[in-house]
Amino acid sequence: MRLALAILLAVFSQALAQETVIFTGEITSPDINVRADSRVTAPVICALDKGEQVEVVLEAHDWYRIKLPKKAPAYIKKSFVECIAPAAPDPRQKKEAPKKEELCSSAKLLNDRVNIRLGPGESAPILGMAYKDEPVKVVAEEEGWYRIEPTDKAFGWLNKKFVKKAVPPGETEPKPKKKGAR
Repeated sequence: MRLALAILLAVFSQALAQETVIFTGEITSPDINVRADSRVTAPVICALDKGEQVEVVLEAHDWYRIKLPKKAPAYIKKSFVECIAPAAPDPRQKKEAPKKEELCSSAKLLNDRVNIRLGPGESAPILGMAYKDEPVKVVAEEEGWYRIEPTDKAFGWLNKKFVKKAVPPGETEPKPKKKGAR
């Protein structure tokens, strides 16, 4: 019984740690790849530029797990969601043109624990999860999938050497202490 409780507590702690922001980081070099997992051979999700900020949620060896930026590609299968807000009509299109299918700008999940993927396909790497009734912002439609803005539960990985702790607004970076100073 104690072992089961310890395992449950460890799993809960890990899940909580993965969603809680440890610190805000700043990218220190141009064109830094965000990867699907903590290996240099993992698929690239997107690239970040020097000065961009990220929310770090986990530290593992030489890597930081971050919440994905809004520009990162993320996909969810259309059959797992229901459109709750149709997309605004394009004023450049003629009104009499037949619609192929109603476009969507916002949807909610119909199922629990739906995978968010890097691309539109079952074999694309999983970036996170979405949960029943959770709303998602739809960016585009592609091959039976919606491209969405990543949710707060979609993650990527950055090598630690390209991230420094960001200085909160209104604060200045602490000056290094001189040797011999107390």
